[in-house]
Amino acid sequence: MEHIFPEGENIPDAWEKMIANGDKSLAVQYRTEYVHTLGNLTITEYNQDLSNMAFEQKRDRKSKDKSKEVGYRNGLFLNKDVVNKSTWTVEKIKARTDILVQLLLDMYTL
Repeated sequence: MEHIFPEGENIPDAWEKMIANGDKSLAVQYRTEYVHTLGNLTITEYNQDLSNMAFEQKRDRKSKDKSKEVGYRNGLFLNKDVVNKSTWTVEKIKARTDILVQLLLDMYTL
């Protein structure tokens, strides 16, 4: 399981700028409120390799030999809406949460 907005307590500067316009306390608040929500979670084969990288690096990451997409461009259905984003914000987390919840509800409606 991969957290798009990283879950670690030490929020990297790039994430602080992207998620909270450079406001450290707001970034901490957003991490507390949104980091474990469905819209901020995804799947990659290389979670530990992505860690706290900036969003663009996580999205575009390739294997060391450049032969395989190991970031969000890995071809999984779950990531199809993430690969077209240039930024990752609380609004995008909330919107993706709504989409994924609706998808699950549609799948399991009797």
